[in-house]
Amino acid sequence: MHGQAKLSRRAALSVPLAFGRPAVATAQADWPLRPLRIVVPFAPGASNDLIARAAAIGLQPLLGVGVAVENRAGAGGAIGSAAVAQSQPDGYTLMIASTSLTITAPVQKVPYDPVRDF
Repeated sequence: MHGQAKLSRRAALSVPLAFGRPAVATAQADWPLRPLRIVVPFAPGASNDLIARAAAIGLQPLLGVGVAVENRAGAGGAIGSAAVAQSQPDGYTLMIASTSLTITAPVQKVPYDPVRDF
């Protein structure tokens, strides 16, 4: 059990590295007021899914709110990425993905601009 707690803390500490710079322009002192959602644009059980679930476990006690992991697989990650791009930029929807989504976006003709929308 001790090893799992250590893994959870490490995962929570690595979240800022995994998500890059935040999309929220201004900080909110009372954030978060409701549960967070981490979208994984790949199938359950993949490495990104496991990282997201470990991060959610570590973030819940740190933030004091629930953190749900939602898998939105399909189209090489474009379905989940488009869902995040269309969500409110309020800091409650996060995405964990791979650099391949950014690299292949111009070729796939996806309904989002990875530079502008993320």
